[in-house]
Amino acid sequence: MEMTSFKIFKRLVVKQRSAILNIPNEIPIGQFADHRSIARFSSVEDRNYTPVLARLLKFKQDIARILAGPPSCLQEEGPRPDLNTGFIFDVPFDRFTLFCGRQQLLHLMERYFSQSSSVRPLVYALTGLGGSGKIHSALQYALRNRFRYYDGVVYFNASSTTTLMADFHCIYDLLNLGNAPNKIEVLRQWFARPGT
Repeated sequence: MEMTSFKIFKRLVVKQRSAILNIPNEIPIGQFADHRSIARFSSVEDRNYTPVLARLLKFKQDIARILAGPPSCLQEEGPRPDLNTGFIFDVPFDRFTLFCGRQQLLHLMERYFSQSSSVRPLVYALTGLGGSGKIHSALQYALRNRFRYYDGVVYFNASSTTTLMADFHCIYDLLNLGNAPNKIEVLRQWFARPGT
């Protein structure tokens, strides 16, 4: 918990969970600051500056490593994402860097989705224990088959309401659906249209 004194209030208490997004791979950085000065640094000697700078430099290295390509793997690697596809392909690329195996599952998914169905959408559910590779497998399928879906491929992170809402807003903006007071409802209607 963070406790900060303000002139108007005796004490303001903020629970840690309100300061983080609870998204995968989130790395909280402890700060000695209240909400007003959380992103301000008095100088490079500021004790908040060093951990934030270190994390940003690590982030830069991670991005460079991802763009350089995955390390060699004993099993077949998936294709690299093409950023110039001309359609929306919004899935987390970092999840593909070390994907190996699961060829049988990917083949089953490809066979299932290759059947024609003009009446109803095809739904494929992956079940298993946490950490068994369900999301990685689904995203790998999406990456390998992205050109079969002419309108694009998007990923919604439903691990929390916050991440789901953020993804709805992001996809809404990517689709250029204009200005609307309720972006989520407009996006739901857009996805419900025949042919989407």
